Amino acid sequence: MANMNADPLLEAFLYESNSLLEKAELILVDCEARREFDDEAINEIFRVMHTIKGSSAMMEYGMLSKTAHKVEDLFFFIRDKDPELDFLRLSDIVLAVLDEMKAE
Repeated sequence: MANMNADPLLEAFLYESNSLLEKAELILVDCEARREFDDEAINEIFRVMHTIKGSSAMMEYGMLSKTAHKVEDLFFFIRDKDPELDFLRLSDIVLAVLDEMKAE
């Protein structure tokens, strides 16, 4: 039975954010297995974080928005500069950040 007191905007935010975080996790796990971040994966993680950043800001969840912005900036840097990466270490760090975002 649906909670009659639930905020529909909050429900939508939680559903979308959790779905996007799951998507990012799946992309990262796939990249980790292949030991590379291809352009499609980098762009998709960037878009996911951009969406979470905006919706978190709209909901006034400042810390979540700032965290998403930092991950977004990281993938912008990777996309723009194409640096040498330790894929396993980077994946582990970003997956840990995503876990923290889910917990928020």
